[in-house]
Amino acid sequence: PRKGCYFLLDHIDPNFAHHTIFMCPTKVGKGVLIAPTTSMNYIIGPTNTECETNDTSTSPKDFQMLREAAEKLFKFIPYFFVIREFAGVRANSSINDFVIKESDNFKLFFEVGGIMSPGLASSPAIGDYVSEVIKDKLHLTYKKEFNPNIRIHKSVTKLGIDKYNEVIKEDPRYGKMICRCEKITEGEIVDAIHRNCGATTVKGVKKRLRPGFGRCQGTFCQEEVIKILAREMNVNIDEINYSDLGTNILKHKAKGE
Repeated sequence: PRKGCYFLLDHIDPNFAHHTIFMCPTKVGKGVLIAPTTSMNYIIGPTNTECETNDTSTSPKDFQMLREAAEKLFKFIPYFFVIREFAGVRANSSINDFVIKESDNFKLFFEVGGIMSPGLASSPAIGDYVSEVIKDKLHLTYKKEFNPNIRIHKSVTKLGIDKYNEVIKEDPRYGKMICRCEKITEGEIVDAIHRNCGATTVKGVKKRLRPGFGRCQGTFCQEEVIKILAREMNVNIDEINYSDLGTNILKHKAKGE
């Protein structure tokens, strides 16, 4: 496994970087990059160091290495706008190639791993290839009645004021702002919970809508998201997980019965 550390910057000057800025690649990857995200903040990284499986720890040494590399691309990086530092672990392949095949030990379990550079560019083709392999292996056919369309998301940040007022009249929950950083309303969160394969955890809501991704990193909105999840799922708040099972944020009451 190899670990990569990142800086995530807040929404700053939209002209800071218009494109992904790469270094010259090395034998272990493309190196550190600076890129605007789809949500219009900026990400800097990753480092590339060997590690133990699932070791997502970080250290000042890791981020000093990252700063030194990033400053070869940009002379001035506003680190005072960093809202999160984190690390991820990616799998390496001992054969120096993608691993895309049916498991030797577990039939009908398909392994797709060791997807290094250019993994992101390859992923659509990998998905098509694996789906065709599975289709042929299981003799599957396409559903003629399959509907690929989903119910429209009402994103308040993309509505004009007149349309937004109409939405609030239809459902007042869209007028209650839960995440002030990313401007996510109660109505949007409730909608995400009750969709097919809806959100059931704090991170599930976060990944779908972005509450908790902003400047305060969930300081103000996380408590409200937990309450909404508990109410809509009809469970106690101490049953709500952050992500995986057993990641309950609230273990027991702090006081009282």
